[in-house]
Amino acid sequence: MGGGKAIPCVVAHGGAGSAAADADAPREACRLALAALAAGGTALEAVLRAAAHLEDDPRFNAGTGSAPSIAAGRLSYL
Repeated sequence: MGGGKAIPCVVAHGGAGSAAADADAPREACRLALAALAAGGTALEAVLRAAAHLEDDPRFNAGTGSAPSIAAGRLSYL
């Protein structure tokens, strides 16, 4: 490999059952992650920004849209 500049690549998805109409959220998550990298952020900061965006979207089963359950005294996510 040469000493050229790395080109960042970000991939996000909304899950196996996501509707095509919901593709805007993963696209925006990628845009936010790339913006974090372009501003000098770390890869971890970029991932956190993308994940937070998807978790804040109630269309996805994560964060706001998740289905937590307490069964047998343990917290689990359905």
